[in-house]
Amino acid sequence: FQPWLKNNEVTLFTGKIPVFKLEIPSGFKVVRLFSPADLNLGIVSRWKMAILNRLFIDAHVLFGLENALKGYDIAYTAETFYKFTYQCLLAKRKGYVKKVMMHVGENIPFNNEGIWGRKKIKKMALAETDKFIAITEQAKEVLIAEGADPKKIVRLNPGVDLNIFRPFRGRGI
Repeated sequence: FQPWLKNNEVTLFTGKIPVFKLEIPSGFKVVRLFSPADLNLGIVSRWKMAILNRLFIDAHVLFGLENALKGYDIAYTAETFYKFTYQCLLAKRKGYVKKVMMHVGENIPFNNEGIWGRKKIKKMALAETDKFIAITEQAKEVLIAEGADPKKIVRLNPGVDLNIFRPFRGRGI
């Protein structure tokens, strides 16, 4: 990322209370927005998330994200079913962001559709995302099975530069 950052601004949008402790590399701006997931108080609780997901379709909604994306070229999001993915796509529809790219690792077809509203989010994501980055061959196959245009899918193995990102040595989740 470092050479690329010289000519581009990268902003990380996240909840007020991070679920994971990360060292954010220099050059990344961080904007913290309220999310119902913050109500877990930083510690993921399965029963709290189950309730929050049913109240909000997905607790991973970032209040104010659509407006916060005004003026950005690309929104890079994760997975077809998250509410923040839906918000990125709404921002694109409004002309606030030019393109939406998505990191996809889901390897079970039609998964995460049991909660009301998620099928709608997935349908919109499959139709309106500009580029999918599938991190496994199975993720690519799932996208195609669910209706994504194969021409929009790039198969890319993820990698982590351990000189930039380091694991947190504290209490796990």
